[in-house]
Amino acid sequence: MLRLCIALCVLATCWDCLVSNITVKQDFDRMRYQGTWYAVAKKDPVGLFLLDNVVANFKVEEDGTMTATATGRVIILNNWEMCANMFGTFEDTEDPARFKMKYWGAAAYLQTGCMCRFTIIYYFLCYIIIYIVI
Repeated sequence: MLRLCIALCVLATCWDCLVSNITVKQDFDRMRYQGTWYAVAKKDPVGLFLLDNVVANFKVEEDGTMTATATGRVIILNNWEMCANMFGTFEDTEDPARFKMKYWGAAAYLQTGCMCRFTIIYYFLCYIIIYIVI
């Protein structure tokens, strides 16, 4: 068992983790992406503002831009727990399945880094897998 664990660790160090090499969903349809999404599991990277109980609503506006509202539990000043409401817009890239999110208002100051989203695979009736780089 120890040998298997060591072999997996060595293999993991050889894995290509360049964001530009991530294969994304082909034929991405943002109209099907809009709606309400619930975060059921996530890793907590440094700088991610919403901790848990995250519910996001994505909407495609009439001009084609995509916006998002999200609510979730946050801790401010290391001890003040509250529910935060956030608003953001998506910045398009050359690939429709790759987009960046920009928060507005107070959330713009609380979120650190660039939140880049990559839609890897989706089955809209059940789930979506999103890789987020902060």
